[in-house]
Amino acid sequence: MFLDGTRLFNNCPTVSGNSSYVFSIFKYIDRRGSRLRELFEAVSRGDVTGDEYNRVSEEAEYLAKRLSLLRSAQMLSGLTFLFNLLTLVSIYLEQQVFAQYLFGCAVIIMMLSILLYLMEISATVRAVGLILNKIKSSSKP
Repeated sequence: MFLDGTRLFNNCPTVSGNSSYVFSIFKYIDRRGSRLRELFEAVSRGDVTGDEYNRVSEEAEYLAKRLSLLRSAQMLSGLTFLFNLLTLVSIYLEQQVFAQYLFGCAVIIMMLSILLYLMEISATVRAVGLILNKIKSSSKP
């Protein structure tokens, strides 16, 4: 998929006008999981051998890494939301100091989540660069 250039741009998450980015990410992860299942089934049936097996193996490893990064980022984003709700409850209960600590934790956790998203984007851009270099080198006479 990403290592040989096929289906490269079909599976990128987009932000459409009517759906939120979070739902786009969920759809994107579901597609990644489907691709992993396809690879697993192809290997299990014995349809993949030799160099193709190495390529599929690398692709599966790459997809698993991206899924892990996205899953971790989403979990941290959810934790941030929880901390923000607890901050509001603390303010309602007039626990201002505790609310400040909770909000500080929420900000730090959100920063970590954004870093994970940036790492995933960086890995994707690096893979696209490798594919483009491969295309350029194979198209020369």
